[in-house]
Amino acid sequence: MIEIQKVFETRVTGAEILVETLAEEGVTTIFGIPGGAISPVYDILSESELTHYLMRHEQAAAHAADGYYRASGTIAVALATSGPGCLNLTTGIATAYKDRSALLAITGQTPTHKIGSDSFQEVELTSIFRPIVKSTALITTPRLVEYMVKKMMRISCSSPPGPVHLDFPRDAQTDATVWLPGFEQSTFPSSPDTPYEEIHILANLLLLSRLPVVIIGGGVVRSHVGADVYHLCHLLNCPVVITLMGKSGFPEYDPLFCGMVGSNGSKYANDIVQQADFVLALGTRFTDRTVWTTEFASRAKIVCVNVENKLGTDLENARILQGDLREVVPLLSELLKNKKIANDWSEKVSEPVDLDFEGPSFHPITALKMIRALFPHDSIFVTDTGQHQLFAANYLPVSEPFTFITSGGMGCMGFGLPASLGAKVARPDRSVVNIAGDGSFLMVCQELATSISSNIPVTVCIFNNGYLGMIRQSQLSCFNRMSQVDLSPSPNYADLAKAFGAVGIKIENLDELLDIEPFPEKTTVVDIPIDPAICVPSHSYSWTKG
Repeated sequence: MIEIQKVFETRVTGAEILVETLAEEGVTTIFGIPGGAISPVYDILSESELTHYLMRHEQAAAHAADGYYRASGTIAVALATSGPGCLNLTTGIATAYKDRSALLAITGQTPTHKIGSDSFQEVELTSIFRPIVKSTALITTPRLVEYMVKKMMRISCSSPPGPVHLDFPRDAQTDATVWLPGFEQSTFPSSPDTPYEEIHILANLLLLSRLPVVIIGGGVVRSHVGADVYHLCHLLNCPVVITLMGKSGFPEYDPLFCGMVGSNGSKYANDIVQQADFVLALGTRFTDRTVWTTEFASRAKIVCVNVENKLGTDLENARILQGDLREVVPLLSELLKNKKIANDWSEKVSEPVDLDFEGPSFHPITALKMIRALFPHDSIFVTDTGQHQLFAANYLPVSEPFTFITSGGMGCMGFGLPASLGAKVARPDRSVVNIAGDGSFLMVCQELATSISSNIPVTVCIFNNGYLGMIRQSQLSCFNRMSQVDLSPSPNYADLAKAFGAVGIKIENLDELLDIEPFPEKTTVVDIPIDPAICVPSHSYSWTKG
């Protein structure tokens, strides 16, 4: 028996075990930047079948891996070295964590015998990452590599998904160990038990309701239950509204769709919620951006179906039905399908605001209308954070899941361009469009080099109003003056794009948008001038009040 084991055992390094285990787990894509503490892994990557994309900043590596997952539902790796490299990852990791997006972050670390000695580029990372990941661990020996990678992959993918982190000292990468591949992770983090009795109660409450409303959150998109939710909503035949993260969870051309709720949602959608006597919230945590008032749905009973057991806002009239949407929604539909369902919405709902906006040139809604007409219905739109994001959320209709990607919980400027590159890598068959503000684009414009060198063609539409527009709007609202939000002098963005080898276009008339190639052969940057005086809708933003 011992002789047979010796035949099959192999001495391999920790770096080799890492790369082989990632491939075994189905990982194909890594976004990263090499450095001394992670060099042994990069050496092995050079001869592996994994595809590595060299980013120009580690934050962008995390955003790209995040965008990859949001577009495909498949995990990618963000890889960085120790010290400044790993610290640069943290903003992107926190962005993924707040929005329940899965990725595996792997960072190099000083050798184990130097940890705690204040050595070159040494930072104690598990304490830094712990608040912004589902799990973090330090690998101290190559014997733990396979176990930790498989464990972290399962934690990351379990519901709700989220980022995980492995800190990998250099000696654990280079040391060799006797390794017999094939460790199987026996446990998989499970979803909550299916609450059958509560689902029956919920079905009866919906049958008794006269003015029900369905709110669709990001959990609907992440759980791949859009078709089931669509069926349930049509059984109920009631108004459907979305949160920011729930956008793409319900087709916006459907007659039941009533818009986005929240602080920057539409007045029409918010009014619908305020009239409701019952709110069925699917896959939302009711954060302070969704619950825009202390009187939120004050006439209604609220049941929030979510895999998480807490809400972001304290609502006395809300209770949580903790369960997996993939199980709860089909069961609920089954209970309702042969019932007579009637409501009074036909008497209460007025016609929604016409989204076929006809406004002045260089109005963001006009630009979005033309962008929507130009790009195919299954295009993936990725926004940064700011006014352009909220105009897009309200006025850029999408009809398929995973076709609208944005930074919600963290509100991270600079998210859009690298996330769009990740989305394009995941879905090369789709047209990918980054809707960016000029302030956001300036934070990550170096990633144009990544798009050109790695041949990842996306379209970047810069809504250029010359300001940090959302903060400008807030300052004028709160203080009646502006402070440090003027971005002038701004570069010529078309020329900047050309300097990186991309296509650069400066729009003089919005009709020129229709001449843009929706499937560009290489990244195209479109500079669209926007009137800075135009504000986004704002309903009781806490930080827009003086």
